[in-house]
Amino acid sequence: MLRLHPATGVGTGLQILDSLHPLCRGDRFLETTYWEDRAVALELAGDLKGARESCRSALREGYPAAHIYFKMGLLCLNDGQPREAAGYFRQALACPYNLTPARMFLANLERPAESK
Repeated sequence: MLRLHPATGVGTGLQILDSLHPLCRGDRFLETTYWEDRAVALELAGDLKGARESCRSALREGYPAAHIYFKMGLLCLNDGQPREAAGYFRQALACPYNLTPARMFLANLERPAESK
């Protein structure tokens, strides 16, 4: 993840990150990292829609990793879309290497309302 001094600000951090993106093209690991870092910056800036788009790009252009599916699920929950979140949690669980708490989040979403 790109580390910047807090005084740099998210806007400047995104500009720096975006200037590095051409170096990532063609390498799925670097694409995953770029889009994931971009999603974190946008989320910190309060742009949840942009963060979701960046996660989608990470899944499309990089590796479909469990932690990114999990992040998408969390972003969907924050946006009031529990059904979509559950789908992303299921996708995280289907990944061959999954160390996320997706199973717990999915179980909570699927539990009947009166027992929550």
